[in-house]
Amino acid sequence: MKFLIRVGLGVLAASSLFTGLWAVYDPEGWWEGFPGFGRAWVSAYGEYSEHLVTDVGGFFVAFGVLFLLAAIFLEKRFAISTQIAWLCFAAPHLIYHMGERGTLSDSDNLLSLEALAFHVALPILLLVAISRTDFRTRDEREADAWDRESMTTLKEGWVPPPGEPSDEATSAESARDGVDERENNDR
Repeated sequence: MKFLIRVGLGVLAASSLFTGLWAVYDPEGWWEGFPGFGRAWVSAYGEYSEHLVTDVGGFFVAFGVLFLLAAIFLEKRFAISTQIAWLCFAAPHLIYHMGERGTLSDSDNLLSLEALAFHVALPILLLVAISRTDFRTRDEREADAWDRESMTTLKEGWVPPPGEPSDEATSAESARDGVDERENNDR
């Protein structure tokens, strides 16, 4: 499951970095030609603004880096946080485009909605997978299992092997030693 989570995070990283780097380094080209392949989805929504396009590009680069780091470190809370933060953007973005198509053709509108829906569905699937996956290392799992086993043994009433003093006997000896020391100090 960890491998699939990494792949999903990698897909989001690649998509965001592709979009963001293109917008940052060629803002007008991105505005006129995104997503590529002879399509132009962004320019269908209004006039070109280099400032806005560059800011959007920086936003996508930042999220691309977050997704990439989440895939590399694969730490549960970090991975969950990146998905929730992304959904705070992606869900309203999808909802907006469901009600506003600009000057997109029917086919471009459908393709853009599918792409936007994918970028909402994948993080939701990743959230489910991440929440159900144990991210501990093998050593951490074994240590936890040993700790649980030790606690169960203590709760059930551990009996020391023959020849070893029990905890009660050790405690009694310590208490007796303390009394002996006090008596010696009083003299």
